[in-house]
Amino acid sequence: MTAQPWVAIADFISDDLEPERGVLGEVAGVVALDATNEEQLIGRIEDAAAIVLYHAISITRPTIVRLKCCKLIVRAGVGYDNVDWRCARERGIPVAIVPDYGSEEVADTAIAMAMALARGVHLQNSRLRAGRGPWNYTQAVPLTPSLRARQSAFRHC
Repeated sequence: MTAQPWVAIADFISDDLEPERGVLGEVAGVVALDATNEEQLIGRIEDAAAIVLYHAISITRPTIVRLKCCKLIVRAGVGYDNVDWRCARERGIPVAIVPDYGSEEVADTAIAMAMALARGVHLQNSRLRAGRGPWNYTQAVPLTPSLRARQSAFRHC
């Protein structure tokens, strides 16, 4: 009888992995290694069937060549900047990304920042935090005109 395959979550995640266990079910076990550097993976990752990598560490050639049965490396985010994908390709290990990871959060933040800039919130915040005596409405003057009369170029893509 062969051992159950398992997925190593290399970094960033260290909770009970309930969502991951729910998705994997009986297919594979899952372990959070919570590594903060690549050296912490030595002796802990070599037998993983798959690796999930966030952003706290990189997986480079020395780690990839030690992998004995890895079938997939997933970069849980956008981009391959912390995975030696060329080495993984040489070893026949596909590398995947999550192309829409955080896209709604980025869009929400961009809109909020544009609104803050248009309304002058950043300037007023800086003035009020400078603490020029007790708060007075004159510290928040001049407010920019209302946004009602302005047009924006936001659109859903």
